[in-house]
Amino acid sequence: MSGSFWLRFWFVLLASSCAAADFSWQQDLPEHHGMSREALDAWRTRLAALQTKALLVVRDDKIVYEWYASGENAHRKQGTASLAKAIVGGTSLMLALEDGRIKIDDRAAKNTFPLGAAIHRKPKLRSGNLLLTPLALRMQSRMGSTT
Repeated sequence: MSGSFWLRFWFVLLASSCAAADFSWQQDLPEHHGMSREALDAWRTRLAALQTKALLVVRDDKIVYEWYASGENAHRKQGTASLAKAIVGGTSLMLALEDGRIKIDDRAAKNTFPLGAAIHRKPKLRSGNLLLTPLALRMQSRMGSTT
């Protein structure tokens, strides 16, 4: 990868860290952001049944919904699961698209992304689909689609 790719990558990471130091979270109602409190409550109920411990919904830099299971709170550290991979992967993919290293309609296997056999089972999977991975792969597997 070129030096300009890494320079921009680290700049974005550093800039976001610096901006975070001056940022203070505000709260707002979900309805002010086109969201339904009833739908969010139903989502929370489904997630709680799956043993989810916390739910935080942020829209337009405002906390519009926040919920914690019994024994949890805003000050207790929560695991982020695969969130870091999604952010780094998505940022890297967007930079590669911007640099012209890949095109949105390129076959994903052409670019040798490390998704293993899943790509070879989905010959029509395009680079643009990777913006939704792993959700896209799970949905395609369930539906039997190859697009």
